[in-house]
Amino acid sequence: MKWVWFAMLLAATPAPANAMRCGSDLVTEGQYMYEVLERCGEPVEQHLVTQYLDTRGRYIAAWPFIVEEWIYNLGPTRLQRRLLFQDGQLFQIDTLDRGIVVEGQ
Repeated sequence: MKWVWFAMLLAATPAPANAMRCGSDLVTEGQYMYEVLERCGEPVEQHLVTQYLDTRGRYIAAWPFIVEEWIYNLGPTRLQRRLLFQDGQLFQIDTLDRGIVVEGQ
């Protein structure tokens, strides 16, 4: 009986800020694209974005690097999420506006 209460408590616990819940699965920073796809399925949007890495020190320079951005619409009762990947690995999870209803879903 204790295990039932523990499982219910665990399911009710919100995901940490640097994580996203997909059904009963949890996606966290550091996971790879294939792991996210297994847990959450295909995102509603995918984009390649150029970002710049600043280095501070004696000389200031910025190097461009490519980031893959995935957007998950989790429905009208949840917030959308933006996942950023570099070299196939998840490094940032952002919370966006409330999700929307999409016809056919």
